[in-house]
Amino acid sequence: MKVWKLWNSARSLLLNVCSDKDTHFHERFKGEPLSSCYEPIQLKVQRVGTEEDFPNLSSGTLLFSKRAQAALRALVTPYAEFLEVNGSELAGIEVELINVTNVVDALDHDRTEFKYDACTGTVSGFNRLQLQLDKVVHNPIFRLPEKPADLYVTDAFRDLVIKHELKGLIFEEVWSSEDTVDMEQARQQQYEDRLAIIERNKGEELSFQEALALVEADKAMASGKWKLQAHPATNVILGELMPDGDYEWIEPMVYPPMLLELHWHEVGRSEIAE
Repeated sequence: MKVWKLWNSARSLLLNVCSDKDTHFHERFKGEPLSSCYEPIQLKVQRVGTEEDFPNLSSGTLLFSKRAQAALRALVTPYAEFLEVNGSELAGIEVELINVTNVVDALDHDRTEFKYDACTGTVSGFNRLQLQLDKVVHNPIFRLPEKPADLYVTDAFRDLVIKHELKGLIFEEVWSSEDTVDMEQARQQQYEDRLAIIERNKGEELSFQEALALVEADKAMASGKWKLQAHPATNVILGELMPDGDYEWIEPMVYPPMLLELHWHEVGRSEIAE
């Protein structure tokens, strides 16, 4: 059995809120039920995408198209709220907002390697995630209390997405019940070796703003596990190197402050399907 972290594809239809009062609405999506006090938010199309089953909105939120609802509603309903949106500005696009309320205390704390925010000391993520099989086996979609903005799914969810040929999600494998300690250590060593190669071959180091200017001129720039490059279907996209050696790409609405402090250098462009 495997657990996957959910990401939106850079090719997904991108939606945004219409009203300034809803700009930070996604901050409420951390596992608490909202249906009793929720008022439908009005959405608009910010960028047309080639993949429309799971439109991109904000971190911690999930949108289902009608096709996705038909395929996944029965599986997801016990673990989430389906919230109506105001689609008057969506030109016929029908979506529902999914609030995953299933928060599962599933971490194996002794074997999980945490990442911490340098300023606040709070958990910002996981360098290595270890879960308890009995806690996740019957939870096809869930959040973790240590970082509730992130969404995780098991094979049951992913298999239905593949079966119904739904597009717009990226599944990052973060845990497998078949992993051994030796396998985890070997995978981590391979990842560290890839990072070392990136850093060893770097040339002139530039600030983030200088790097961004070069990216807009069709260059690719890297700093450690992070990579920036232009994409013809979107704008500048941000990639994070994954343990399997591939990059997971997003189109950031804002750049995380930590990226602004890094030193960047030119690298080869990655091949990304349009």
